[in-house]
Amino acid sequence: MKIKLKELLEVRPSLVKLLSQPMPVKTAYWISKGVNKLNGEFKDFEARRLELVKEMGKPIKDKKGKDTGQIQVVAGKMPAFNKKLEQLTDIDIEVDIKPVSLKDLSKADMSPLELASLERFIKE
Repeated sequence: MKIKLKELLEVRPSLVKLLSQPMPVKTAYWISKGVNKLNGEFKDFEARRLELVKEMGKPIKDKKGKDTGQIQVVAGKMPAFNKKLEQLTDIDIEVDIKPVSLKDLSKADMSPLELASLERFIKE
């Protein structure tokens, strides 16, 4: 299935919560396998986001002028940073995840909003 990277990032918290919910062992296997595949996409995104921060940012210094090891995007470059980040998250990702049955998630304690965000990954 194709999904925008931004949609994948939005569904991530619900996927993490789903991993800790009770479900049949077979369903748990397929969900964990799918999430492991998605973790590669999340890592790639985070690496590229950090590259953008380094490219458009400057080191943060403490009160004594010592480098803190953190980088912050320069205010004047924030619009360009946001534009590049938006372009990055607008990428279509091909995701090979087997949808799980809603019946198999009957014991999961998920809010309607969380389930709605997972809709693409659930079959009835």
